[in-house]
Amino acid sequence: MLLFYLIVELSIVPVTVVVGSQWGDEGKGKIVDSLASKSSMVVRFQGGANAGHTVYRGEKVYKFHLLPCSVLHKGVKSIIARGVALDLELLLEEIKQIENDNLDIDLVISPQAFLVLPFHRWMDKLEELRRGQEKLGTTYRGIGPASTDRIARRGIRLGHLFEDNLLDRIKTLVGRVNAVLDGVYSDVTKRKINPQRLYEDLIKQRELIRKYVGDTHNLIHTAIENKEEVLMEGAQGSMLDLGFGTYPYVTSSHTISGSACVNAGLGPSQISQVLGIAKAYVTRVGAGPFPTKMNDEWNKKVQDKGKEFGATTGRPRDCGWLDIPLLRYAHRLNGFTGVILTKADILGGMGDIKVCTSWNWNGSEYKDVPEDSRVWDEGVPQYVTLEGWPDFSGIQKWNNLPEGLRKYCDFVESSSGVKILAVSTGPGIDDIAWKE
Repeated sequence: MLLFYLIVELSIVPVTVVVGSQWGDEGKGKIVDSLASKSSMVVRFQGGANAGHTVYRGEKVYKFHLLPCSVLHKGVKSIIARGVALDLELLLEEIKQIENDNLDIDLVISPQAFLVLPFHRWMDKLEELRRGQEKLGTTYRGIGPASTDRIARRGIRLGHLFEDNLLDRIKTLVGRVNAVLDGVYSDVTKRKINPQRLYEDLIKQRELIRKYVGDTHNLIHTAIENKEEVLMEGAQGSMLDLGFGTYPYVTSSHTISGSACVNAGLGPSQISQVLGIAKAYVTRVGAGPFPTKMNDEWNKKVQDKGKEFGATTGRPRDCGWLDIPLLRYAHRLNGFTGVILTKADILGGMGDIKVCTSWNWNGSEYKDVPEDSRVWDEGVPQYVTLEGWPDFSGIQKWNNLPEGLRKYCDFVESSSGVKILAVSTGPGIDDIAWKE
């Protein structure tokens, strides 16, 4: 009886978390954009300007790095929670873009969000230069250095800009930064940070952002208590998670569904469903292991047709075949209640499709991702070949999808254990075929 009560109670909590199941760039922005119109609130809960998503409105294209795409939906409140690494300079540029289009923004930003300061971006570049051939392939957005300051409990939060001791905080932090520049990076730069100039710049930004700062934690919980639909928008993908991704080629935050609880202040029982977003193929940008990377010919074809270039850096993304062990691993990490498959239209008309069903390493077969990272680096993917499907675009009914694609979805479900809820069939917000 108690179990039944818990299930009933859980089923009426209207909170949905959307996360990527791969290395990011899965098309989360388009799915969140589609679902936002049915929500009263969308919460961006982690990541920073190192993530980006592209949203289409007719001929107009918006590229957001910090703003939730819900800012384009009238009547939907957009929240930037405390777990987001906040680059005020870039955020203000994104807000200005919306305001220039005469759109109203219902946006609230947590004062507890930590700031990415200009010197963080600069130090990100210096550290990559210092690594040389062992560089991680960061986006140079300063997320790593800013996260270091946060974890060391010396970072500056948005709310600190409104306190009387802001200049003292800046002087303390900058004093340490300049000491590091003198010691670690003296061979590549003689530049120093001017604390007074940084203070003056932050005061200007403070006045521009002031009207958007508010108590996000209580807003979120009030919405949940009122049984409003709340959508939690994740950034990047599960394989970039700091703890469970392909370390050290990961981001500086936790990207899996549990991060929504930690970074927005929710309890696990307040999450009703977790939607995983997965491309019909896999992409990765930057360094790090990529077991199912396609050969050069296929990589170029998919890259060009799928426009696989980063929204943040513009760098080309490497393309690979769908990896079932990886998808099953993401399912276990996140507890997907369902998966939406994106960019299946890109593989249309390309002939037979390969799918990795296991990895072979050191004489053993791995159908599940092990904790031994050597298998990531050295494992040989084992493929099955499936019949492809013809070119198509914009289909909105499941039964109208090509038969080959529907069989592909059946195979992915049976081999990975995930439940596919829908297939994205084009870049438009309505180009989604939901399973009937």
